[in-house]
Amino acid sequence: MKPYGFIIRDGKGEFTRWFNSNGVTTLPITEVLNRIIIAQQFLVFHQAYALARASARENELEFKTLTLEDWKAIQHPVKRLIKKVLKRL
Repeated sequence: MKPYGFIIRDGKGEFTRWFNSNGVTTLPITEVLNRIIIAQQFLVFHQAYALARASARENELEFKTLTLEDWKAIQHPVKRLIKKVLKRL
């Protein structure tokens, strides 16, 4: 199954990154999670995914792979906006 994103949780906060973004953080976060976020921030998605997964395993953090089904469930914000505008016409 091809990864479309990932979530790392540390018990206090979480970091979510999709293939087309730099990620979103839910505060507060621990220093360990902050270091992972900074380390993966400048990498392309697949490198960031591998780094985050390995770092989460090493630091015993929760790591979840997000799939195409997860992406379709939230729907892209632009797609939602277009649907909303077309619905009003």
